[in-house]
Amino acid sequence: MPSWTPLPKLLLGRVIKPFIPFKPGQQVDEKIRENFCNMNPGDIVCLFETESSENKWARGHIAWLAMPSDYSTANVSLERLPEYHVKVIVMPWSHIQVIQEEELVFSGGEYTGILSDDVYANLDSSSDESSLASSITAKRHKRPAIPVIGFILGYNGLENEIELALRTTCIQIYALFSRGDLLNCEILFSTFKDLVKIRTAILYGVDTISEMKISRKKVIKLLATIPKVIAASNNKLAKETHFRSKDVSGYQIIFARDTDTGGLYSYSMENAKDNITNLPRLANNQLFTALSAKFPVEDADIPLFPSRNTKFDPPPPSHVLVDLHAVVGSCKVIPKGYCGMTAYLYLRNQKKRLTEGYAIKIEPGQFISLDNMAAAMFVNIPAIEIDAGRIYLVAIITETIEVPEVAPIKNGVPSLKTIRRGICAGVTDISRIFARKKSHLSSDMSHDMTMKLYASYLTKSSEDTNVYPGMNLMKAMGALTMENNGWGELVDRIISGSNKGVAVNPRAEELMLSIKEVNQESFTAGVGTFKAIDLIKTVAYNPLEEAYCRIYLRVIKCHGPEAIAKRFNREANYATVEVTASSKSLKFSKGSNETPLSRWQFISTFPEEAIGEFVQVTGLSVTPTNDNDFLYFDVFSGGQFFGSGKYPLRVYNQVSDGGLNDKKAKSIDLFAPGSSAPVGSVEIELQYTGKNYNVDPYIEMILNWKTIFEPNIQSTDKNLISTLGKLKRIPLSTIIKFFPELMKSILDIYSMANEKHEVLSAYGTAKETKFQSIGDATFECIVQLLDITIARQDQYVYLFDKLLERILPAVGEYLVNDTTKCLSTFETDRWGSIGRAICRITPLILRVAAASVGDSASFVSATSKLCELISLFLASKSELLVSDQLTMIENLELILEAMRDTFDDIQLVKYVGSWSDAMGFKGLCVLEDEKANALMNKKKSRQHRFIIDKMLFLNRTVRSFLVDTESKQAREDLLCNALYGAAYVLLHDEIDVDASRMALGVMASVMNVSVGPQKRFFDESFDLYITLCTMGSQMVAGINRYIAFCRNAGMITSKRYFTQLFPTTYPFPQFTVDPLVDEEAFCELLMEYNVVNMMMLQITNGIAHEKIDRMLAGIDPYPVCYTKLNSIIMTIEESTKNGIHAGVFQAYREMVEPTFYPGSKWITLKSYFVRLLGSYTQNFSATVLGLFANENSLKDPALVAFASTFFLSYLINVLKTTTSKASSVEHLVAYNMKACYEMTRGIRTSSAIAFYDVWNGIGDPASESDKRRFGLEKFGGLQRTMYSDENYLLVMEILVCAMQKNEACCSLATKVFWSIVVSEWTEVNSLYELERVTISSLYDLFMHRLRYSPEITEIKHFISTLKSLIILDIEDEAYQPIMQFVNTMFEFLTTAASLKAIPDSEEFDDDRAFFKINVCGYLLNVDKPELLQALINSMYEKYIDEKNYTQAALSLELLANIYSWNPTSYLPPCENPHFPSQSEFKRKEALYIKIASNFNKGNKLEQAVEIYQELLSAYNKFNFNLKGLSFCHTELATCFDNLEAEGRMESTYFKLAYIGLGFPDSLRGKEFIYEGRPFEHITSINQRINRMYPGARIISSDEQAKKLLTSNPFGKYLHVKTVTPQKRSDSMSHLSFTARQYMDNKNLNCFVSLKRIPGSTNVTNLWTEEYTYTSTLTFPTLMNRSEIKYTSVVKLSPIKNAVKALIAKNEELSGLEFMIKQNLRDGIDPQSISNSAVFNNLSRVLAGTVDSPVNGGVGQYRAFFSAQSNEPDFAENVKYLKTSFNNLIILLNKLLKLHKVLVPQHAMPQHQAMTDLFSKNFRREIEELKLDVNSTMSIHKLLKSLISTNIFSRRYYQQQLTNASSDLYQSSYTGSSNDDELASIFTSSTSSESETNNSNSGSKFSGSYGSSSNSNSMGHVAYRTVSNIGNKRTILNMK
Repeated sequence: MPSWTPLPKLLLGRVIKPFIPFKPGQQVDEKIRENFCNMNPGDIVCLFETESSENKWARGHIAWLAMPSDYSTANVSLERLPEYHVKVIVMPWSHIQVIQEEELVFSGGEYTGILSDDVYANLDSSSDESSLASSITAKRHKRPAIPVIGFILGYNGLENEIELALRTTCIQIYALFSRGDLLNCEILFSTFKDLVKIRTAILYGVDTISEMKISRKKVIKLLATIPKVIAASNNKLAKETHFRSKDVSGYQIIFARDTDTGGLYSYSMENAKDNITNLPRLANNQLFTALSAKFPVEDADIPLFPSRNTKFDPPPPSHVLVDLHAVVGSCKVIPKGYCGMTAYLYLRNQKKRLTEGYAIKIEPGQFISLDNMAAAMFVNIPAIEIDAGRIYLVAIITETIEVPEVAPIKNGVPSLKTIRRGICAGVTDISRIFARKKSHLSSDMSHDMTMKLYASYLTKSSEDTNVYPGMNLMKAMGALTMENNGWGELVDRIISGSNKGVAVNPRAEELMLSIKEVNQESFTAGVGTFKAIDLIKTVAYNPLEEAYCRIYLRVIKCHGPEAIAKRFNREANYATVEVTASSKSLKFSKGSNETPLSRWQFISTFPEEAIGEFVQVTGLSVTPTNDNDFLYFDVFSGGQFFGSGKYPLRVYNQVSDGGLNDKKAKSIDLFAPGSSAPVGSVEIELQYTGKNYNVDPYIEMILNWKTIFEPNIQSTDKNLISTLGKLKRIPLSTIIKFFPELMKSILDIYSMANEKHEVLSAYGTAKETKFQSIGDATFECIVQLLDITIARQDQYVYLFDKLLERILPAVGEYLVNDTTKCLSTFETDRWGSIGRAICRITPLILRVAAASVGDSASFVSATSKLCELISLFLASKSELLVSDQLTMIENLELILEAMRDTFDDIQLVKYVGSWSDAMGFKGLCVLEDEKANALMNKKKSRQHRFIIDKMLFLNRTVRSFLVDTESKQAREDLLCNALYGAAYVLLHDEIDVDASRMALGVMASVMNVSVGPQKRFFDESFDLYITLCTMGSQMVAGINRYIAFCRNAGMITSKRYFTQLFPTTYPFPQFTVDPLVDEEAFCELLMEYNVVNMMMLQITNGIAHEKIDRMLAGIDPYPVCYTKLNSIIMTIEESTKNGIHAGVFQAYREMVEPTFYPGSKWITLKSYFVRLLGSYTQNFSATVLGLFANENSLKDPALVAFASTFFLSYLINVLKTTTSKASSVEHLVAYNMKACYEMTRGIRTSSAIAFYDVWNGIGDPASESDKRRFGLEKFGGLQRTMYSDENYLLVMEILVCAMQKNEACCSLATKVFWSIVVSEWTEVNSLYELERVTISSLYDLFMHRLRYSPEITEIKHFISTLKSLIILDIEDEAYQPIMQFVNTMFEFLTTAASLKAIPDSEEFDDDRAFFKINVCGYLLNVDKPELLQALINSMYEKYIDEKNYTQAALSLELLANIYSWNPTSYLPPCENPHFPSQSEFKRKEALYIKIASNFNKGNKLEQAVEIYQELLSAYNKFNFNLKGLSFCHTELATCFDNLEAEGRMESTYFKLAYIGLGFPDSLRGKEFIYEGRPFEHITSINQRINRMYPGARIISSDEQAKKLLTSNPFGKYLHVKTVTPQKRSDSMSHLSFTARQYMDNKNLNCFVSLKRIPGSTNVTNLWTEEYTYTSTLTFPTLMNRSEIKYTSVVKLSPIKNAVKALIAKNEELSGLEFMIKQNLRDGIDPQSISNSAVFNNLSRVLAGTVDSPVNGGVGQYRAFFSAQSNEPDFAENVKYLKTSFNNLIILLNKLLKLHKVLVPQHAMPQHQAMTDLFSKNFRREIEELKLDVNSTMSIHKLLKSLISTNIFSRRYYQQQLTNASSDLYQSSYTGSSNDDELASIFTSSTSSESETNNSNSGSKFSGSYGSSSNSNSMGHVAYRTVSNIGNKRTILNMK
């Protein structure tokens, strides 16, 4: 026998090769099958034993993923999918790879479960398992649990975490496919494949470093896509079914990850000052991961804190690298004369061309693929062009074609041999590659693009434009107005969206290329790398490049006179333009990389078709070498010379310019040789780029001012001033060419004017005014040039830097003084454009001044005055200055930087404080008003921008160079100023949303620069951190006010756009929400507030908690710095005195269970807060207890009330950390479990200990007797104030904590709850109030749809732990009440858990309603009837709307049964259903009347009779209401009349068995009787059941159903079979048909079905099994079904089967007779009856009965009359059979006569045939019974026989009926009535009916095949809930 040895540790591993012990179909011993299973690679194993003899075998758990077959019929809900199958087996060591080792865990610990809760219930058992194939007799060790947490934590590294996610994703794919959600399934499958691909690359290290960085970001995006898809699928299902997902397993959880490393965030407080988590980054990652479709592949580098103001930093130029791959076309035909192809690339915007071209030549025979071609880089793209609009990459493909041979020379000019022709062009928008653009693509990354190519064509007729819905308005207008002028405007038409003249050329349809933006840093670093790449310049002048001269030429179109135009036959001829220059140095090229040509041929087009070709003219010398240059244009028609023209390109130093950008074309006349009149013209455009030609004369005068003006300055002053004034009219494009030297000259003039002015002023001469005027004019010119060129055009800022590189004159103090002088006019009429320009350029002036200081002291003094003046300017209240003040505020940071070398840090911080105080809080809460006009709102918007800009300024100063100061005082003043401004806004009485968000950014910046990996300093004195903690309580409490505000304002809602957290610009940039995300309610403001509070908790926990403890203990004093905050921030004592703590704890509850973002999904942020809060409560638990350590402190009632509130809030928050979804991770899937646990770790255990310590600390010490009696050291005291009926939140949290899968939580929380029980009993000697609190709290717990609630296994563990604490003696007076309380709580918990476990789909509505009623029953017992009333009322209204009156009555009966017949007890008003305040009797009476009325409407007369009889009894017993008695007797009489008169159709009944794990526990493995529709066939019920339970499989075989019931498979299986009600009236044949029907339908709960035993050949050896099913409830039931209470089986002999068959046939014939006669009584025309379905059915039954084929029909039962048998009572049964057979003959005879009366004339032959067959087949019986077969009955005689003529006897009968019903109720009320007494009432009153009944009666018949006389006395299962709220009919059908 093998010997098994426990392993010292659990070994966790996986299967590495398959082990298949069982082959398909192989018969294996059950013992072996229990201990082995097939093992496949990838299965997870957990080994705990080894076979010690040979060490070949191991024993342990194996877990494998659910297979696709598990979803084929499963209840596919995404709440909790079947993830793993787990089994304990024996496995070979050789097939296993051990991954890690874990300590043995038998129970307790952080988690003792397995991956499935179904398995969890079995893991802690100590059941004995088999080893190998042998039994084990030795005592076994207790089976260890799988350490799931330890196992999952072993999956370290991104590749392993991906594996965890893939395991779950695989299951989710199957589930979505099974649900039919194919669209989301496809998305998930694509995500799965991408993750596998990336994981493989990571695993084998095939990626480069840059590729790895991109892969990490893709992994984050893909992992976030999975829960989004699941959520989208659930939302789709919720809209269809109206059920919301609880997401118990966390499939919709989205985790934030570090975008740099790709790793999960974790919590760590080790060395907190350096390693504290960057919470703003974490929160933003959480937001973008959850809402953005492409994060972090895009938008990953969004700044969270404002960087320094870069307004006057040179914007780095952009460079675009383009690499062409191939031209794709479907046609490979090459035109005749083809000589090669050229592709040209360039950049342009919507209106103009931006760069030169890049040419790629493809020679004849060269493959069209361009892989080997060099790439092109377009350099120095102006930032202004990128910001202004879209940037397009344009490709133009041309070809060279040989011209057919023509006359070689015409007019002395040779003809053309080749021409160039346009093939196609394409455009693609590349705007998003630029990092400056919003939502740009990843920078420094190559992006593959496909450019569509189009050809141009001309048509003679007009074309329609294709404008489609959703088209951009401007694009649509352009498309409509764009004309088709041919090739030259093809690109414009493509960009505008016009389809005129645009077609696809199959030779070139697409251009494949890759494109990438190269930033300046990469460009500079890779200059050497880019040598092989052609650099393409911009068309416009670019000061960044070296000085050059270029001319750009575009030929637009070629024109000719009308006669010539006719000559240009468009179908045959073409026009070609060639250009040459007069100078040999001037040459032409289209691409920058092409060799320039002395003669350039433009694209050939049809005459008057647009040419539009752009070429550059190179070779223009820097200085002219001759007087002028000309361009010569030759025009050819059809290859032959047509005419030429001449255009002057340059005259001296002026180059012809204009037309290219201003669209003013120049026309050149063409002349034919020998002709003086022009024969045509050519339109061209020219542009000169450079600074050597076309110099503006005023610029030239200023540059040479020393030569022109200085020698005679006294007389030329006015000219100089005039010239300076002319500069502002010069175009900017000209100014930028000369800006540094021009500004240097102007500063020289300014220096000269100020120096001479000072000298002359010293002498007091009048000439000083001239130089003062020159100085003022010069300063004004300086201001205007700096404003126009630099301040308004940031792309030219580098020109300003070039200016500062020059040696400037000493004008610094003059500039500052003039600036101060100009700014001081802000409150005068002289304030104008110069003053506003000063606001824009003050930093520039200060930088120029600092670079040109003459006298340092004067400069410092002047600058100080300017700073003081800025404060006055900002403090101005004038509304006219708001815009200028905003401009100044924007520049304040730059002003500080400009003064950095002038003042020390302390002085600069003082200026910051002065400016901040001057700004005040202007604009706070000045918001736009919807009712105000646009002008007023615009004014308010400007004012509101004031506070926004102030917050932005404060934020920037916090992160500026000032925070790095060595002066502690300066830093404290700086941070105090920022904190004061932010706190003022946040704590202001009114809430300004945008300003608050900016203020929160300031708070975050202060903490970010002082702690964490990005800190700029650390405050060794801890003063800053103590101040932040002091602010913390008030700030944390403030979030409650913000939450209320945002709720009222509707800000916490789902939206399609969102903004980043802690935005750094205003207005806040918006981002589009992922289309997969739907209905996620969030509020960015509250999330930011939450993060700031968390950052304060971080500092409190990780840095300042010890210091705070010392301060609270009085050891250390409070800090004296940051005094400015004292006016708005309370101290810790003040906070306590003002009750701030209550708001703090309320805020923490809001943050643990946030409503302002989906915390159950965005769980990284929530997890971190839970961990923070847990640490916070642990750190300060001793401090909290110390606040109330003094025994005398709790004698004051006010202090006791305060302490109660304080401790209640504190304890609830501690418990929240143990029960949060983030810390209670057992129910989460593996990947989510790991991510949450990384954040929260063991917080539950430590929090539970802290909670227990504080709870004990507020209890009173127990007496010695109580210690022995209850086992408690402390209870009562302040603890009793923690719970009440009004506030039971603490009790709920304690119970949830006690039902955690954590040993510390379960043990300690259960002890706390036990102390509550003991405290309540010892105080009031009753547990009723505690039961009220407990049941109410548990109800709230289970009804909280978004919160995890305990399951059965956890409930049982809690109850068992609680019972183990009860050490009371059984004779103790407290024992029974306490045990009853515990049992009641257990029953409620199990009921509520069963309700929670029912899937949220319509198919389980009935089960859900049942459990809801039961749950409400418990609430009813604790005086909370409102929920039950509302629930029943909703059911009632639903049934009434569906006209389902029977169920409506049954639902009201549930409600009625909660009341008694008490006329003196008054009830309060009820809303649902609506009742006034009234007595219980009146309430119940009203309900009973409604119930009976609905039973009548539903044709359930038997039940209506019962209701009226009970009401009648109540009247007689309690108030003898005469009107009520009259009403009841009248209604009873009506009911009895209807029962006797109406023929009612009876329902069909079926037995249903629910099999499989696809059904919830409430249905699984149970059998029910189901009430179907009248005459419903089993196929119909099968169809209905299939619709009710989609995906379920119908099982028809009893054997198969029995087998499935034992195996309990995955999926849903239904076994359906027909059953028939057991007839009680079989022994009451003396009753009428209706009376028997009444008896059968009353208290119906027994049903039978027959099963034929194989082997029978005829009726004489037919043995059957009769199954009798007894249901729990009597029908009708509220849910149309009742669970089968027990089943009995009886084996029936052939004779008994024969008797039952004949009785059934007789009943069928009697029923048909009754229905036809009842129709005749009702006055229905006999002819109508003969055409009815009833008559047709009669004909069919008669024909089948009278025609007895050989060995068939009823005649076959004659064989029993002569048979002999030893069977007991065989002779008696034969006698009964003979009697039934005779009754059948009598019935057939009567019905044949009735049939003859009604049969139509045309069917008489068929009737006669039936009569003949009857006479023939039953001749012997007819003779024995002496029946008259041949006589006939007239219709009149028949009708007369159906109507009673004895009026007096009829009255007598009616009186007897009434008296009998009254007597019946009295006897039934006392329990003495029986069915025989009631049956005697229903004796027929008509002679015809009496005849019929007598003829059918025979002798009384009873036996095993009949109904038991005791069937009505069967007991019903008593349920605690139902005994309070319902009777035996309305009890629902569940155990």
